[in-house]
Amino acid sequence: MILYTIYDHNVVMGSSSKDNGKNNLNYSEMNIDGIQVQVSRYGDSDYQVQRIISTNPYDYLNPKIQPGTIIPK
Repeated sequence: MILYTIYDHNVVMGSSSKDNGKNNLNYSEMNIDGIQVQVSRYGDSDYQVQRIISTNPYDYLNPKIQPGTIIPK
């Protein structure tokens, strides 16, 4: 079976890694200008973009949501 998805295979299938609890960074999803991104907390009130969840190739060219970008709350 082939599963085409924009999500990480560990999210879809569940993680079989032994250190699953150790590397949990508490990611969450956020909608920025109509584009779904995965973010993690950065400091007390900001977020950092971890990855873009989109099937539109032009969304990946948007410098406002590139991975590593800091999003103020």
